[in-house]
Amino acid sequence: MSVSNKMSTIVSQALDAKRFPNDQETLEQIKNSDLPLVLWGSAKFAKHIFRILEKDKISVSAVFVDNPKVGETFEGHLVCTFEDVIAKFGQIDILLAHGERSLIPKYSNNENVNKVFTIFDFQCLGFSYERKFLESNADVFNGIWNDLSDEFSKKSFEAYIKSRVSNNFEHIQEFVTGNQYFQDFINFTNSEIVIDCGAYTGDTLLEFSDLVKGEFKKYFALEPSDTNAKIMAVLIVKNAIGNVEIIKKGAWNEHAYFSFLEDTDTSHMNIQYESPGENTIEVDKIDLICDSNATFIKMDIEGAELMALKGASETISKNKPKLALAIYHRTEDLITIPKYLKELRPDYKFYFRLHNKIGTDAVLYAI
Repeated sequence: MSVSNKMSTIVSQALDAKRFPNDQETLEQIKNSDLPLVLWGSAKFAKHIFRILEKDKISVSAVFVDNPKVGETFEGHLVCTFEDVIAKFGQIDILLAHGERSLIPKYSNNENVNKVFTIFDFQCLGFSYERKFLESNADVFNGIWNDLSDEFSKKSFEAYIKSRVSNNFEHIQEFVTGNQYFQDFINFTNSEIVIDCGAYTGDTLLEFSDLVKGEFKKYFALEPSDTNAKIMAVLIVKNAIGNVEIIKKGAWNEHAYFSFLEDTDTSHMNIQYESPGENTIEVDKIDLICDSNATFIKMDIEGAELMALKGASETISKNKPKLALAIYHRTEDLITIPKYLKELRPDYKFYFRLHNKIGTDAVLYAI
């Protein structure tokens, strides 16, 4: 089978996959039910789900988890057990608020449960691929699929496309893998010069330092959030990590100031030019603010990845650093980012990995 025909088959299979309700349709179904809505989960993803419900003025009657902690609360609700919820309400609807979709049958077949609803796009990133987008970019998808360097990447890529067309993350579950940013096909030495865009509170820094046993040449941690940068500074001291420079800027393709919306783990820039002020951050080109001899660049910057890569074009062209790039924030990222890198450095080898059961943390690796 030719590559072209293979990709055509992938597109066809994706478009033919059983379609699940999109999130707005799911929310309408919830609104039309007279039963109490109970949230199943109380961790990070549940917070995103709760905000979606708040925006649509949908009330939550209770929150349960399988093993609640004594006195645990979530958004004003005492977190309880499923049995507690049934004892109080009898018949209920459940909204899944965690990534373990394989557990749905545990309650979907219960006589007291009318329906277990699921939200596809936990973080409101616009995940669903429309038929027109997929068909009009079939040749580009074909090229990307062909450029992926191992079979697992190809299968993960196919499953990811299918999930985003059908609004069903079941397709990707078997392809979710750990070791985000540090896969075994990447070789790290004790001479690495790292640029971490979206360094957050230092989680990736700490993992990398442990991986190389603290032996690296330099680590540039770009984090525009004052709150996160301060936490990271404490982490650096506490763990005695040397050779780290915190840069309180965002990565972009030119120097500018943007308004900034700060949240616990989804802070992002509003892409509009601003003057320096209380709610703005400074952005700049990686080529200007970091070492052009960088050997590894990681980016997870809420949709600014392509522009940041353009601001690192000289570094990438000159040095061909290893890259680990979030590729899920914008619908077009899956095609525009590898296309841009291929034009910049045709000798890159690409790998694609999924690191989260809800479809976020899809990462393109260029080696």
